[in-house]
Amino acid sequence: MARRGHTKTRTGCIECKRRHLKCDEARPICRKCTFSARNCVYRTPAGSSGAAPGPQAGQTATATATTTTTTTILTSTNPINSALIRNLGGGPTSLRPQALVHALGASANADHVELFHHFTTEVYKTIVVKDDHAELYHRAIVERALVSSFLLDEVLALSACHMSLQRPDRAVFYCDLAAKLQSSALAGCWDILQKTDSTNCLDILLFSHLLALCVFWETFSLPDADLGTLLERLVGCIRLLRGINVVMQSWWDCLVQTDVGPIIIQGDKIHSTEKVSLEECRGLRDMLGQADLSASSIQTCQDSLDTLQHCLDYENAVDIPSASTNQAFSWLITASEDFTDLLDMRRPEALVILAHYAILLHRRRGSWVIRDAGQRVFSHIHGYLGKRWQQWLARPYSIITDGTPSTVQSHPASSIQTPEEGSGIA
Repeated sequence: MARRGHTKTRTGCIECKRRHLKCDEARPICRKCTFSARNCVYRTPAGSSGAAPGPQAGQTATATATTTTTTTILTSTNPINSALIRNLGGGPTSLRPQALVHALGASANADHVELFHHFTTEVYKTIVVKDDHAELYHRAIVERALVSSFLLDEVLALSACHMSLQRPDRAVFYCDLAAKLQSSALAGCWDILQKTDSTNCLDILLFSHLLALCVFWETFSLPDADLGTLLERLVGCIRLLRGINVVMQSWWDCLVQTDVGPIIIQGDKIHSTEKVSLEECRGLRDMLGQADLSASSIQTCQDSLDTLQHCLDYENAVDIPSASTNQAFSWLITASEDFTDLLDMRRPEALVILAHYAILLHRRRGSWVIRDAGQRVFSHIHGYLGKRWQQWLARPYSIITDGTPSTVQSHPASSIQTPEEGSGIA
């Protein structure tokens, strides 16, 4: 088969050149390196292609005079900007306008102010499941974002993703802005991960939650993506989240002592509660036992299927499906490297398990982050595997295409109230 052609670029990153891929030249980390968790290095200096618009990693606050000048410019150039500045932190936590401008530094502009205002008044409500956790989450993320530039970048990036749906006429602008902010945030986080301690572990935890939402949304935001593109992004997403999660596990005892500790503790309690299993994956598990795979690969698939069943058991314990994304991310983060490799190789058995995972996504399609991802994943896999694997795909087919009990009405983007939910963070 002939290789798909693409426009060459002379200023792309070294990794994309090595892989013969077109680089989007986003700095400091391009999108392809972001999703495949690769080391992104440019031969050309950063100044030749422009820096990302958000606050850079390690950037310190600007001098008082600069902050005052920036605030004046933002509030005087447009009455709408002035209103946004005056109403920053319209959620449970109040915020002095100077604090945000101080954190943004010299790169501050009206778009950043708008995005931060949108996050603190709208977006945070869509990613926290329970009302009594909303204030805790809001306070923690606002306070920490103002002292951690990489977390602030990620806050703005997720807000830009949400804004692209709210304002479809400017979707391209907001998607591009989100990608640049995300690139800047990742560069800053990589530096911090090397020196994680009790003073910044909460920043990394909050960052990882926003990153999961942002990367997952971007993974499924391309309407015309084929199975190859989707898998490349999804595998990159899994590896990215799993890497950060490994770092966070060693700081769990410290994290439960932070402002979001009550959310973590309640989530752990709910997850550890024994649940009645409907054994939706039992039939697939039996078929895997007869699969044309090595014994180790069969065990890898069965272990992944057991984890998926646990997530489905949790879902079944929730009487009213919500817009939470917790269980969707839980399965991705815990996917083993061996199973991820099987997905990357497009092994049919691994793809069938991914098709069953689409049931979980379909249940959570009320989330603006997930939307129709379940249907798209299943449709791609069903088309790729063909008739030979129809029996293996029977259950997700019946649920996702026929409207059985797992099919629910979509919720608006801000619909997050589900008393039965336990994890707190979506």
